[in-house]
Amino acid sequence: MRMGRPIITLSSPATRGIFKDGEDILLVKPGSGKALAQAILRLKKDPELRSKLAANARRLYGERFSTKRLGEKVDEVLKGMMNG
Repeated sequence: MRMGRPIITLSSPATRGIFKDGEDILLVKPGSGKALAQAILRLKKDPELRSKLAANARRLYGERFSTKRLGEKVDEVLKGMMNG
C-alpha cells in the first residue's frame, strides 16, 4: 500500500471490513486460481483501475496504517487504559 501499487488479496471478513473491493484493492475468492488470474488480467487491461487502486491504497495507508498513525492509535489505547 505504501508503495502506491494496486493490490489483489483474498476476500475475507477482515479484508472486507477494511477495504472496498474495486475501490481500494481487488478482492478474490480464497483458493480460486481462476479468480486471481481474472483479477490480474483486469488490472493488466485497465490502466485507469490500476491508477485508482494505487492512489486509493496509498491514501488509505497514510490515513490508517502508517507507522505514525499506528503509533497514535497505540498511544490512544494506552492513555485509555491508564484513565479508565
